[in-house]
Amino acid sequence: MRACQAAALSGSNSEKDKAAGRGLSDISVLTGSRRAKTARIGARKILACPQRSGATRLAPSANVNGVLGNHRPHPVPLCPVVSPKIPMARFCTRGAALVLLVAATACQRGALQPTARLTTTAQPVTAAQPADPKVEAVVAPYRLKVQQQMDEVIGRAPEALRKNPGESPLANFAGDIQRERAARELGQPIDLGVVTNGGLRAELPAGNITTGNIFELMPFENELVVLDAPASVVQQLFEYAAPIHMAVSGATYTATPDGRPTDIRIGKEAFDPAKDRTYTIAISDYLAGGGDKLDFFRPLPPRRTNVLLRTAFNEHIRQLTKDGRPVTAKVEGRVKFDHQ
Repeated sequence: MRACQAAALSGSNSEKDKAAGRGLSDISVLTGSRRAKTARIGARKILACPQRSGATRLAPSANVNGVLGNHRPHPVPLCPVVSPKIPMARFCTRGAALVLLVAATACQRGALQPTARLTTTAQPVTAAQPADPKVEAVVAPYRLKVQQQMDEVIGRAPEALRKNPGESPLANFAGDIQRERAARELGQPIDLGVVTNGGLRAELPAGNITTGNIFELMPFENELVVLDAPASVVQQLFEYAAPIHMAVSGATYTATPDGRPTDIRIGKEAFDPAKDRTYTIAISDYLAGGGDKLDFFRPLPPRRTNVLLRTAFNEHIRQLTKDGRPVTAKVEGRVKFDHQ
């Protein structure tokens, strides 16, 4: 059995012993050089093994209803079925012993009935609540410092960069920055850049663009990573994109009326899903892990850049300003439509 924090239930099928509130069989649980501690709930004995213990072994004579522990990838039912063999049930959790106490009670007494009651606070908290002068005095210098940082102007846009369903200026802008920065960090060309509308939380306004605008656009601590995807996974990407007309940086395609991708081109090269080739994809670690239903990316190990997306956007806009260039983006026809 894999080393883990575990707990075992020992009980009796004897009605006499149940009535007496006794646990029948002793359990010998060996955990390396340490022995499990026990506690009793009714007629059941709880054994909690030390965390990071050695392999747990139960004595052949032990009457064991089940074993629960953590460090398993999938949860299973808490109440193990009693059988002549020793059943093993595992539950992926921290603090398996605490879960076990709840499980033991639930197994004996049925479903747990909630008893919590909602109460109102003595004083409602609203925007009309007066500020506490002492708290304000503590917070004020920090608020001022943050406000100064957020108000710093880092660039200027002639017109707003907006997002909308399908290809949009803002999504094109974001996807291109991801490809460019990933290529610089890893020292190699990057084929594709993927960003979804859900990851873009605000638009960039016309006029001055501030650091605060970038935090509003990217409020999360998402990191830029690179995936090495076989052609079959890239085909799944375009099958995901076509029904919603999502643009992919570095590529063009045609979406059919029934939402299928055709005439896919990566760079200027026609894409063949049967070709034995790997494509590089610049993407956030969230999407690389299957976020926004991009589950087909999950098996691919990401290569880290150690650069936050927010940092990449901020530094890109600062460089544009340094070069005397405005912040611009447009719809370029990366997604075409088959109207037949």
